[in-house]
Amino acid sequence: MQLFDATSGLGSGGYLFADKNELEVGYNDPTPALNRFRFTAAAAEYKGMWTHSGAEAGLIMKTVTITIGTSLGTVQWSAPVMSSVPFAVMSLHYAGPGVVTTYMTARSTSGFTIRCDSSGASGSATAMIWAWRA
Repeated sequence: MQLFDATSGLGSGGYLFADKNELEVGYNDPTPALNRFRFTAAAAEYKGMWTHSGAEAGLIMKTVTITIGTSLGTVQWSAPVMSSVPFAVMSLHYAGPGVVTTYMTARSTSGFTIRCDSSGASGSATAMIWAWRA
């Protein structure tokens, strides 16, 4: 099942495809703006662009730059105040010499704090954050 643009005859809008081997559901239009979930017996995949916004966001993904040896202060979630405190995982990419230790504290509905300590390291690093609300 798919909605069509009556003028162009092209697929546009909500999209649902199912057969004995797969299910696809999502949004389709004549531009590259495709956003679909595809489910098969082997796996589930997502095709498209992911974003998050508003207090009800279920998944949050973001990156921030950290200066080694400092506290970044409060990193804001996507909305001014989330409906509940998200759980979060953080990974740090640092290509320089030395050892960098990072940790996250003070998670709240508005954000969290990242602390970045070092032993012989300097410069900056990129923190990649993935969070979710349960």
